[in-house]
Amino acid sequence: MDVRNPKDFSFSVLFGRHRCVNSECFDWYSLGRRAAGLGWRVRRSSGRALGRIGVAAVILLWGTGLWLGFQVYGGAFSALGSWFALKMIAVVLLTVCVGAAQFLAAAARRRNEPAPASLMSSLGSVIAVSAVLAVVFGVLTFSG
Repeated sequence: MDVRNPKDFSFSVLFGRHRCVNSECFDWYSLGRRAAGLGWRVRRSSGRALGRIGVAAVILLWGTGLWLGFQVYGGAFSALGSWFALKMIAVVLLTVCVGAAQFLAAAARRRNEPAPASLMSSLGSVIAVSAVLAVVFGVLTFSG
């Protein structure tokens, strides 16, 4: 059956996995399978952009945190209490995980293969949780 031939339109073409737009018919299943072959290359380029944003965010986090600590509090970090210590633990964990993810991605890029997906996924989860905790602990530190 040729899905581009109007005589071959049938129930399976109209209601099955084939869809027609502007008289062009596509087999979405085979289109998706062909696109899946490019999957890790597409994810790698978008992951690289997100990684660069993450590194910039960590640099900004450290820079503004140190500036705030010295400008407003005169460098007396120990006087900020236990919420500040928890915030710093979250920020250090965030920094280590972002660095590890960047290292793994760079090593995979040198080998021209995808980064280990399960490890990158785990690092991404830890990064997200530690970023949220750093913000929450920061608010608790400086709101009191």
